[in-house]
Amino acid sequence: MASSAFTALLTTTASTKRRAYSGGAESAPAENIASLKVTPLAPVTPQIVHEMDLNTPHEVLQTFCDGSYDIAEMDILVVGSVEYLILAVADWELADVTFLHLFLEDAKR
Repeated sequence: MASSAFTALLTTTASTKRRAYSGGAESAPAENIASLKVTPLAPVTPQIVHEMDLNTPHEVLQTFCDGSYDIAEMDILVVGSVEYLILAVADWELADVTFLHLFLEDAKR
């Protein structure tokens, strides 16, 4: 029941991009997941940024999504036309259902 209530919060549509590496060369980010639902982006407290050692001069945001997706650190989460670097990914369990907790860098160009 708690997990289905939390799933109802996954109201924001996003996608991901990932860089490919071949022979030591890095390619431009390409679409990895075309569409997924995430919770609305929210700021992370300075305490969590410090505890997780998220070294960035930019604001750190967080979101959650279904735990079945292949999302990794350094992927890019795209919400609307804005791209956010994924700094960290953590499993988050609620009532025996796994979600992914994503920590994002908001570079605010």
